Amino acid sequence: MFASVTIVTLHGLFKPVSQCEIDLAEQTNRAMEPIGTAIAVDLLSAFIYDTLKLAKGEETSPLTEAIESTVRYFEGIEGLGATLRQWLLDPRVAETLRKYVEGETGRNEVQIPILVSALLNNTQFYLGENSSAGATEIIELFLAKVS
Repeated sequence: MFASVTIVTLHGLFKPVSQCEIDLAEQTNRAMEPIGTAIAVDLLSAFIYDTLKLAKGEETSPLTEAIESTVRYFEGIEGLGATLRQWLLDPRVAETLRKYVEGETGRNEVQIPILVSALLNNTQFYLGENSSAGATEIIELFLAKVS
C-alpha cells in the first residue's frame, strides 16, 4: 500500500508526512481551543503510529482502518484520505467520534449534520451541487467502519 514512509521530526515531535499536512496541522492547531488541540494531537499521533504499523504490515486502529476503507469505497474522490484526516482535527468531530467509539453515544444519537457541516466548512471537500449529499454518504460509511 505504501512505497515508503518518511516521518519528519522537529524538536523531537512527530509531524505528518507531507508538507501539505504539516501546513494544515499548523494552521488548524493555531485556531483550535486547548482541549480541541489535545484531542487533535492525540488523533494525529494515533494516525502516525498506525501509518508506521501499516507500513510494517501490522494491525492498525479502527480509525485508520475506517479512513482507508472509506477511501477505497469512494476511490473516485481525489484526496479523500487527507480530507478525512483534516476533518478529524476539528474538535467537535474528534469529540463526537470519541464518544461514539467509546460507546457513550449510540449511532442514532450522532449528529450527522454537525459532522457534515465540519466536513464542508473546515476542509477542501467539494463535489459541486452534490457536496452535502456526498459528505453525508461518506460520513455514514465512515461511522459504520469505525464502530
